[in-house]
Amino acid sequence: MTILTRPTNYRHASNSGFTLLEVIIAVGIIGVALVMLLGSVNRNLDLASKSRDAQIAALLAQEMMTEIQLEDLPAVREESGVFRGGKKFKIFRG
Repeated sequence: MTILTRPTNYRHASNSGFTLLEVIIAVGIIGVALVMLLGSVNRNLDLASKSRDAQIAALLAQEMMTEIQLEDLPAVREESGVFRGGKKFKIFRG
């Protein structure tokens, strides 16, 4: 009677690495995480841009107020122009 034995270097397929399902789930989780991170980065860039615009507007308004305070105030008149950087303005002096 002959007894069949397995070779000593034989490994079961279930122990040889990750299954396709595990890899697909891992890639899906990583994909979702990347999409969420990129969305938050985009939101932060948008907020930074809006903050910069608000700061520029406040500085330009302060500059105009300083110019008005340093001048003698004439009769009421409308004045418009363009700030450095291309931002337009319209004021009423009086």
